[in-house]
Amino acid sequence: MDVVAKGMWTYADSVLMPVFIVGLRHDFWYEVAKEDGRLDLGEEPQLKNEGFAYYVSFHGIRADGSFWPDSEGHLSIEDAKTAAASKVPTAITWSGTPT
Repeated sequence: MDVVAKGMWTYADSVLMPVFIVGLRHDFWYEVAKEDGRLDLGEEPQLKNEGFAYYVSFHGIRADGSFWPDSEGHLSIEDAKTAAASKVPTAITWSGTPT
């Protein structure tokens, strides 16, 4: 799991709030459905060619290394950024790839 982009948006015209794009080497929601026995017949994980799915998170990665996505999986970072922008009332300023 990697934070591949970090951004900030403004809440109530004064409070800066973070947003993260997290890349996983597995389809988070597919694995949840698989674990719960809720996969549809023939359902396959949705991953980019390089084996990644990208998720929006407004909370980032927890201290224990886990996270919970606030979006479906996306096949590109740009698609995830677009999804993030659709969920907040102000523009997101992206700082690029964190180290």
